[in-house]
Amino acid sequence: MAQTPKGIWDATVVADTREIAFQMRFETHAGKLRAAVMDGDRPIWSTSAVFTGGKLSVKWDFYDAGLEAATLTSGELRGTYTRRTKRGPVHRLFAAKPAAPVKAGKAESSPFLGDWVLTPADGGAGAKAHFQMAGGRLTGTILRVDGDFGTLAGAVDGDKAALTHFDLVRATHVQMEIDGQGNLSGVIDGKTKFTGVREGASMPDPSQVTRVRDPKEPFQFFAKDLDGKPVTLADSRFKGKAVLITVMGSWCPNCHDEAPFLAELYRKYGSKGFEVVALAFEYTGDPAVDIPQVRAFVRRHGVPYMTLLAGSTDDGQVQKALPQLVNFSAYPSSMIVDRLHRIVAIHAGFAGPATGSLHTELKQRITAEVEQALAAR
Repeated sequence: MAQTPKGIWDATVVADTREIAFQMRFETHAGKLRAAVMDGDRPIWSTSAVFTGGKLSVKWDFYDAGLEAATLTSGELRGTYTRRTKRGPVHRLFAAKPAAPVKAGKAESSPFLGDWVLTPADGGAGAKAHFQMAGGRLTGTILRVDGDFGTLAGAVDGDKAALTHFDLVRATHVQMEIDGQGNLSGVIDGKTKFTGVREGASMPDPSQVTRVRDPKEPFQFFAKDLDGKPVTLADSRFKGKAVLITVMGSWCPNCHDEAPFLAELYRKYGSKGFEVVALAFEYTGDPAVDIPQVRAFVRRHGVPYMTLLAGSTDDGQVQKALPQLVNFSAYPSSMIVDRLHRIVAIHAGFAGPATGSLHTELKQRITAEVEQALAAR
């Protein structure tokens, strides 16, 4: 009989024809097995995990996702990872085996280290990237205006590198190389080509992407609480309060990165006349399906602030719930309003923990804007 998995395992899923490498962690906690997909050094813990008769079954209810695998005679796990998406269930072949030791590498040996400015070949908005060596592997992330890719990790072979990332939603593969002049080029998921330089024009300012038609007009939204009761910013509970409104979805990894910070803000400033409201836009538009997913998101993060169901991810739904917004382009996006509900700041996307100092700087900036909103009269 195969033994219950424990410790760190090297795993892969197949996206199209690309094999996406990542790591998993298994442990027994309070007498029960739990499993995590590792986003860098951050575990994405399962909501349930069972291993019996050589078969593994793992669930992550906040992504409506699960893993079914069986142990082979070699001790390797093989099976299928499945997640419900807007298009229906997506199935990916899965394999895992106990992690092999990694040789420590020298940081100075890689030409990829440090900061980069990326430009897509199709002429789209630019991005930022940062890479470093960690545990013998090249790691880092790419940050676009709609958020970061999570922690990419992989191997370097001279002037070439291949990095991957899997966080239960995104299965990302990045191939890169550096030419003799020190310029970077690469392709994401086999289709999105980019070039990179050390300095130059960067991505758009996330605080300038989305705006409102009339900043002097009190802001408004239209949504329902998870019991079906209509809620607007004109309700008495928000009168005279500064409010941060985030447009999010339970399916959105960057929204999961944002939630702990919003909870921190709410706990710090809630007693001073500050509210946080999350407007969830979910896949199906069917409350019987979408509300349980929103509740699972709330459970995962212990969300203390109001979370509402505002619509589906279909085109036009965000504009219906927030008719004053212009050029909405990213989940999450946050709007901060003062005590008279006038817009103080808008941010597209969220720079998560994988971005390091950029994550810290964004939190500091939003915190200062919340204090500004509270002080305004």
